[in-house]
Amino acid sequence: MTKFLPALYFIHHVSWLLSCVNSLDPTLLPRMTFTQDEIALKSVILPGEIRTLLHPERDHGKLMAVGKRHLISLSFLYPPKTPVERKLLWAECPDTAASPNGCSYDVVLAHEREDASRVFVCGTDGAKTLCCDMNPSEDPPTCIPADDLESMRGSIRNFILKDAEHSALVESETSSSLYVTYSGSQEYVGVHKFGKNRVGPANHDKEQHYLGLVTSRRRDEPLQDKVYAFYKERNKDLNEWSSAWLPYVSQYCMADMGGPKNNLQFTWTSQMSARLLCGDPKSKQHFFEMVDIATVHAEQWQDTRVYVLFRNEWNMSAICVYSSQDIQDVFTNSPFKGTHNQRGRPRECVSDSTHLSMDVLKMTQINSEMEEWVRPIKKSGPLLISHHMYTHIRADAAFTKENTLLFLTRNCGGVDKVLESKSAAFIIAEYRPFAHRAHIDSIIHHPSSKKLYVSSRTQLVQMDVADCDHYGDTCEECVLARDPYCAWDGTGCTVATPTSDGVVQDVNSGNYHLCSSLPSHHITKVVNRSTMPEVAVALPHGHRYFLPCPVGSRHAHYSWHHDDGGATPCAWSPHGCLLLINGKREGAYTCVSEERGFSRVLARYAVHVTGSATSTRPSFWLCALAALIRTIT
Repeated sequence: MTKFLPALYFIHHVSWLLSCVNSLDPTLLPRMTFTQDEIALKSVILPGEIRTLLHPERDHGKLMAVGKRHLISLSFLYPPKTPVERKLLWAECPDTAASPNGCSYDVVLAHEREDASRVFVCGTDGAKTLCCDMNPSEDPPTCIPADDLESMRGSIRNFILKDAEHSALVESETSSSLYVTYSGSQEYVGVHKFGKNRVGPANHDKEQHYLGLVTSRRRDEPLQDKVYAFYKERNKDLNEWSSAWLPYVSQYCMADMGGPKNNLQFTWTSQMSARLLCGDPKSKQHFFEMVDIATVHAEQWQDTRVYVLFRNEWNMSAICVYSSQDIQDVFTNSPFKGTHNQRGRPRECVSDSTHLSMDVLKMTQINSEMEEWVRPIKKSGPLLISHHMYTHIRADAAFTKENTLLFLTRNCGGVDKVLESKSAAFIIAEYRPFAHRAHIDSIIHHPSSKKLYVSSRTQLVQMDVADCDHYGDTCEECVLARDPYCAWDGTGCTVATPTSDGVVQDVNSGNYHLCSSLPSHHITKVVNRSTMPEVAVALPHGHRYFLPCPVGSRHAHYSWHHDDGGATPCAWSPHGCLLLINGKREGAYTCVSEERGFSRVLARYAVHVTGSATSTRPSFWLCALAALIRTIT
């Protein structure tokens, strides 16, 4: 008996693991999981470092990337093609045969312009910076100064841009402006504006790391156009209970010209900052470290939403949603932090900040932080709290005003597709685009094609995130998916469009009972699995055997039923739902899934015991146990 104690101890812990798995609330998990072999994806090997991926407008089989010194043409068409690199030339710095190394500018940032044929690019050689326009379709691509960039080129020439910073290009017919972040703890940390007016941050001793810029344009009141910067700041007031980082949002008026000569000249006069609150008072979980942001712009500036990804000290993640109106309300109505109430300080943007009074400028230098914090929409808690460590967030609300789709990248290389519905999160699916653990460097979403582009250090993957037939071959399964991209059209789960008519879809609640109201010609034409033929299994007497059952939704409950009336619950695993049977119990076995009242038969077996009794060696149990462990890990 002693020699079996390790195995029994191991079995005890496996049972404990199974009990933990079963105790998890399945609705907090992705409903479906799709590996690279199960989703429609294409990939290319990246030839080098990528700065920016340009959105494909016409040919979704091709993609243009801006590299360090080259434009890179990437093809997802078959047969595979080697990426084509074309060196980027700078018109202001000719690279001639006499001086082949005289123009060594590295691209730092790139923006697609309103004119789709042009791309705005800035590069630096470590001593000065050039910004210009290029046409990606030209060969060779040449960066040429544009008329609306004239004032910007002069103000940015002697400023050295940093890699991996955030920027926003605000275009106008006469003079465009560029807003750029500068993170760290050294000089120049903050937000810088280059254009007709050069404006930057005041000197300070704070360590700040910027996660994104959001522009807020007002068609009816352009003087009040603003830029919001989201960043995390190192906490100087540390104790054993405090967080190392604090989340902030700052406001800047686009019309800000800086102060008069010798008093905040070329320095922001409109900057105000406020803390962001993200936490769940009930569970006392609070999140302070900002990780990334995604913006959903609206027709009315007040309705623009910013989805902020947070992390806490336990590497748990949370998403909090803020509206432009709520942010503006704090900057308009909150008192300033500290004893200085700063009465008389303007809260709105002014047409000429160089004419502000000395008293106002003095108040600006004393303090610009608000007393009140910006709270999430409707003063709610986080939209989502997860034990996964998410690294990027992207949003798509182009298909509906009521719902937003979020794409969250995991630190191990997966991507979660999350639906925001009625201020609650529903994790539709997890995508695993890489064959191995990978760190995702960037992610972009192309709404019109419903393609997601995910890049690691060496690979770029194109995923079709509207591959609807993977949800199942029945109307009920399609509706239960709650995917805004998908609907049941009477014959299958297919891509939904704004003009789709006569389809069944219920994104908010997944009410599959709507399928029963379909006319007879819309009834699904699939095999009735409850009457599917049984698979015959001949099992020698005394032997053991695993009966497999395919699984899909993690929100469903799976169970095995025997014709004698017995039922055995089965835990979901990527390898299916397995039932270990012995050679003493023959008969009919049926695997059934049940999700929110919708049941279907997934597998049927007829087990027949043959032969005489034989002994089963202990080694068999170890092999069987190993197989079971693999299915749950």
